[in-house]
Amino acid sequence: TGRLQEYSVQQLVDCDEQNFVCAGGWMYEAYEYTAEHGIELKGDYHKYRHGKGTCKQGKHFHYKNTGMEERDGMQNVDMRRQIVRQPIGVGIYATGMLQSYRSGSVTEEFLHGSAADNDVNHGVAVVGFGRHHDERTRGHCDHYWIIRNSWGRSWGEKGFFKLCADDPFSEDKPFGTCHVNEWG
Repeated sequence: TGRLQEYSVQQLVDCDEQNFVCAGGWMYEAYEYTAEHGIELKGDYHKYRHGKGTCKQGKHFHYKNTGMEERDGMQNVDMRRQIVRQPIGVGIYATGMLQSYRSGSVTEEFLHGSAADNDVNHGVAVVGFGRHHDERTRGHCDHYWIIRNSWGRSWGEKGFFKLCADDPFSEDKPFGTCHVNEWG
């Protein structure tokens, strides 16, 4: 249709019995669910409730996943090529500091979430990328990812945030800032 469609997160929360949802769910399990059952548009399924409810999946769905490919440890150039075609679901290590984000780009210096022994704990969608031109950052950052979060439009920049994309696989960011390059 040429228009961005928003699908029902609540349907996944209510109906995907293989996933742990907000207690540690994985994107690939949600992809598998949508391949088998399809998914309804956000407006066609009941409103998001911040918790599990009774599954009310109808027989009609708007989209059925026809495949996914897990590509872990992607370099930035590979992620940019993929994002030009479609968003990428990734796991990140979200620190408590991320909840206070309002605008600008967040960096390792602000979040402190890139240590090698941190495990990812939050799923997001990388939807774009950019380069700073005299924009506000918390720490040093030249390039950034544009990320859609699942915490609603009242959080961050209408539900989105910018995450620094500089120096993945370096000593202080072995999997990129907050592990954004680790699982995709």
